[in-house]
Amino acid sequence: MEGSGYSFLYAGMVVGQVTMSQEGVNAIKTSFNLVGSGKHWSPHGVTSLPSAPAFTCLRPFAYLSYDNGAPVDLGSGCTVRGWTVSLDNALNPQGDRCTGDSTQDAGDPTASGGASDAAFNSKLHHRDRSVTAQITIEADAADEWDDLVEGVTLTDVTFGARGADLDPGGTPDTTYEYLKIIIPTAKITRIVNVDSDGKFAIQMDLLPITSGTSVLTVEVVNSTIGTFA
Repeated sequence: MEGSGYSFLYAGMVVGQVTMSQEGVNAIKTSFNLVGSGKHWSPHGVTSLPSAPAFTCLRPFAYLSYDNGAPVDLGSGCTVRGWTVSLDNALNPQGDRCTGDSTQDAGDPTASGGASDAAFNSKLHHRDRSVTAQITIEADAADEWDDLVEGVTLTDVTFGARGADLDPGGTPDTTYEYLKIIIPTAKITRIVNVDSDGKFAIQMDLLPITSGTSVLTVEVVNSTIGTFA
């Protein structure tokens, strides 16, 4: 709201949770929960925003695969009904409050001690991170039941979205823009029968069991070359 007092610039923002999901062949969605320290400027005073790399187009095709001793590509057929994967940093701003936190006047972090003086967090720590992942597929095979019962470790569990073709006509493989979230190792912890638009489907809950390495990794390929902070 240009020219109003209702524009704010928040400092010290961190991502509390990120989720990627898809229902049917609808566009894949990504959402973020942002958590701030309370430090802010108002009005924000920003006249322009930096440009950011973007996908030129987003296709319904999803990367959805894992290895249970042999490669399983769920995204290549018509069995996938929906999926979601989420990382939660378990932030607790109230728990990070300190008696010695810095203060500022409302809308001006360069001034303090006024009638509107209030404290903002001087730190934001994440607790134990947690990952939740769920896949719903048509129940046309028993492999997933076997993996659950036998406690099979799944590797390279991949969720992702595909974008534009970066080398039309290229051989032997086509290179696409993509965003992938990869869980290095996981197990199926629960399977329930569900109805998916009149189709018999199963819903699988996954639990990462990674130890000593990242609980998940993120891969991004787009048409922009460079490093972004």
